[in-house]
Amino acid sequence: MSDLEKAKSIVKELGERELLEFFITVTQDRPGNWFIGCGEYNPEGEGRIAPSPTGYDVMLLARHDRAEYDDDWDVNAPFIRQAVCSECQSELLSYAKSMKCPVCSASCHGH
Repeated sequence: MSDLEKAKSIVKELGERELLEFFITVTQDRPGNWFIGCGEYNPEGEGRIAPSPTGYDVMLLARHDRAEYDDDWDVNAPFIRQAVCSECQSELLSYAKSMKCPVCSASCHGH
């Protein structure tokens, strides 16, 4: 088994929060500002003011705001909190109600 195949096997076993932390760690020294997100096909724009031109609703995954929480989170904490960053208007999804925007680092509060 190649190193790449071993790495894929390990990454597949990560919990959602662990996957986000892994992605942030492996991209932090690369040029540019890297994000990880998820998308859902919603061609009719249900629940939105207007449908997305691509037909997809895309949200960036956001880690918890470390200034708001003392403890670390469960590795399998589900991404169920949504927010829109008041600074850059990015749509966010997190496991925490208080989160940090991965685009501009603003503190955001989800529901």
